[in-house]
Amino acid sequence: MNHAIDYPVFPWKDYETTARQAAAEGCVLLENHDGTLPLARSARIALFGRTQMQEYHSGLGSGGLVNVRQETSLWNVLKDTQYFTLNLAVRKAYEDFVATHPYDIGDGWAGHPWFQEEFLPDAAFLRAQAEESEIAIVLIGRTAGEDKDHRAEKGSWYLTDSEETLLGRVTSAFHKTIVLLNCGSILDLSWIDRYHPDAVLLTWQGGEQMPYALYDLLSGTVSPSGHLSDTIAYAIEDYPSTPNFGGTERNLYAEDIFVGYRYFSTFAENKVRYPFGYGLSYTSFALTSEGCTVNEDSLLCTVRVQNTGNREGKATIQCYVRAPGDALLSLPARQLVGFEKTALLQPGEACRCVLTIP
Repeated sequence: MNHAIDYPVFPWKDYETTARQAAAEGCVLLENHDGTLPLARSARIALFGRTQMQEYHSGLGSGGLVNVRQETSLWNVLKDTQYFTLNLAVRKAYEDFVATHPYDIGDGWAGHPWFQEEFLPDAAFLRAQAEESEIAIVLIGRTAGEDKDHRAEKGSWYLTDSEETLLGRVTSAFHKTIVLLNCGSILDLSWIDRYHPDAVLLTWQGGEQMPYALYDLLSGTVSPSGHLSDTIAYAIEDYPSTPNFGGTERNLYAEDIFVGYRYFSTFAENKVRYPFGYGLSYTSFALTSEGCTVNEDSLLCTVRVQNTGNREGKATIQCYVRAPGDALLSLPARQLVGFEKTALLQPGEACRCVLTIP
């Protein structure tokens, strides 16, 4: 006897739309000088970086063993949308390079290398392509996964020598340079002071919809609204965990309760390049406190948020508590106690956010 099975029908398009939105809203815009982003329609773009040939959509280990319905790249998305004009000569150079330098899968499960070998176009080639394309986008990638914490070495926390050289050559040749960081966690950003890119976007690893989300951000369809969930210090030595990290038998939490931003806000604010909770937008917002009220065992803080720029966008309201007086001896100077992201606000539009703090 045959028994028909009613398999569930999943609303894949809805899932993909939500995943695309989540990937875009999670990206953090770190730098954006002179309104480099978003890019104008038909901007002429040259895409650099080996990572464009195989982007990191997720981490590795058991978390990376995921079957996806589709997988594409930023190059394909930008080409298919025809919103920008892409440099075909640069792409051909990367395709030729990958043909003789295939992707290194390493030693298998959780044994993948942190990075892939980078292609280095010479200065003459770059100057010629800069005549064709005024904008350069450089993708820098790092894997992530189980037993894959950053190490203070090149190709992990630091850029490789080839990545450094590529950034130096590209920023020197092109009118504008945008760097996209396709990483599972933060990394050293001291190279920003050396090469001065016009925009830096921390894209993380946003799943199969990440290339579409990046198109949304580059084109201005979506304004960045992600904020850092970590502190980016100037140097790895600035983190109090560094001296006691990496042991194979035990690691000491010598920082006590002053973990992450709690340490920096209390003892080392001058060591911070980008603070916890940082993130730029394509628009601007004005925040006005409308006071606090007590409701049973909670404090209700009301904030009026107005979009004062000329683009639509979302704002994230963050509320911190500062310990008074001598309490700083045993408590962090600031602690996050509540946050909320607004709905999409049009230019001039305002809303109210109420943060409930126990």
